[in-house]
Amino acid sequence: MKPVNIRLRMKAEQPALNGALRKVGEWFLNTVTITEAANMTRRQMAESCYVSEATITRYIGILGYRSFVAFKRDFCDYMEDEVKAISIYGNRTGDEPPQKLCQLIFDDNIAAVNKTLEILKPADVEKAAELLRTAGKITVVGQGRSALAADSLAVRLVSLGLYCSSLHDASLQYMNAASFGSRDVLVVFSMSGMVRSAVVCAGLAKKRGAKIINFTGSIDTPITEIADVNLRITSEMPDEKDHSFSTALFILAADILFMKIYSSTQDT
Repeated sequence: MKPVNIRLRMKAEQPALNGALRKVGEWFLNTVTITEAANMTRRQMAESCYVSEATITRYIGILGYRSFVAFKRDFCDYMEDEVKAISIYGNRTGDEPPQKLCQLIFDDNIAAVNKTLEILKPADVEKAAELLRTAGKITVVGQGRSALAADSLAVRLVSLGLYCSSLHDASLQYMNAASFGSRDVLVVFSMSGMVRSAVVCAGLAKKRGAKIINFTGSIDTPITEIADVNLRITSEMPDEKDHSFSTALFILAADILFMKIYSSTQDT
């Protein structure tokens, strides 16, 4: 029997959810992998979402499930089918003629860039640039493809003579954040805003009095709640693969920030 499209059901319920329930929905939609979900207990899922087990129970009830086991079975079955039929850019398969495929991918990216221009606030860019320009130590973190954007920004900032490093390993991120001071800045790249290592790192940095700049496509996450500046890019893509363009958009947004800092150094 073909598994129910549970992802579409999750998306349909998401706008009506608030607080902890919304965080759970975002985690299932944007963060967890099929391997992780298949091996996690209800308690482990709750810990990953930073909510109670009761909230997980409420969430699966909203989706129409009485049994956690039945919910996890359908979720993993659907994710398995989705992985088998995965496409990279929306519903592009790569079977299109090369010229058409190039045009489609460029058009999709341009549309995403234009959408990001509508939501990226110039005042936030100005504030982030000033925090970095006057920072003592800068640490940039990102996981997966977000790590590419983190590395790109770190290289840019080092070229301006700023004390900056990019870290991918969670343990190194935690140790680095624990040594932060009030003049230091943590830059986080996370489309979902729910990656555990990024959330923990941001929390440690905040406790040490450091400033946090958050590149993200999400609202109301643990990181957006404590960040000094949130630089939002669009996550509204033409298909369910919401993160198809996140790497390119992150790098472009980071380049805007770099150019703002570069301009200020030339003025002085």
